[in-house]
Order: sequence, then C-alpha cells, then structure tokens
Amino acid sequence: MIANGKSARHSGKVSEGLFTLSVLPVAGCRMIDLPVLGDERGSLIAIEPGDLLPFSIGGVSYVFATRPGAGETVRFPARSREWIIAVAGSCTLLVDDGVRRAEVLLDRADKALEVEPKVRREAAHFSADAVLMLLAENTETGERRG
Repeated sequence: MIANGKSARHSGKVSEGLFTLSVLPVAGCRMIDLPVLGDERGSLIAIEPGDLLPFSIGGVSYVFATRPGAGETVRFPARSREWIIAVAGSCTLLVDDGVRRAEVLLDRADKALEVEPKVRREAAHFSADAVLMLLAENTETGERRG
C-alpha cells in the first residue's frame, strides 16, 4: 500500500467475529478478510447482511473488460458505504478522506475494501482479466416499492 507517496503499513488488525479487519491510514476505510468456504472442488464466499456485511445491499455493480489506454481511471460516486472486491484480476484503488490518501492494491477475491461515503475513490491500473465488484449500502428511507 502507498500513502502520501511513501510506503505505509496497516495501522493494525482487529478480529471481529468470522472475519479480520485491517485498519488503513485513511479515515473511513478498512480492509476485510472474507471467510472462504470450500473443498477440493473449489471455493465459495457468502456475503449476506447481518453476520458479515454491516449494511443492507441497495445495489451491486461491477467493472470488467477495461481497455488499456482507454481512460484507465474509473471514479466512483461517494453516495453510500461500499464494499469493493476484485473478484478476478487486480486493480489499484486510490482512496482519499480529504486529509490522507492511500493506494490499495485489490488482487484477491477474499478481501473487501469497505469505504465510507465521505471517502473519494478512484480505480486504476486494471489487469486484463480484472472484475471489480461494488456492493453499495441501501440508503433509501421509508418503505421500498415492489
């Protein structure tokens, strides 16, 4: 991870139930180690609100098939809390809380970067096989319409 142009280490790790959190130097960001289930046939990560996910999901989107040289930076609107996961390949995520900045390499499907709404985020340096998934918090108030 790079912070302010210099190498920075995680501030620490905290165990919380089934997963481990890594605190980042940018306020409102943390890396979450997701629990992997599996056997010789393969691996599975189940993400459900409650035990693991601290919010209800309002939307899921993903970025894929990015083309080198076609405007490599992707900016994400900071309207809600999100979990950002590189489900395949890799990319670098720049996070900025207005005081500190950090570049975080996302290259494992068993790691989620949780980002609060106040944090600016941009993704860049996508590998050819990158698939970046975003789980956004449901920020609706009142009843949902069906």
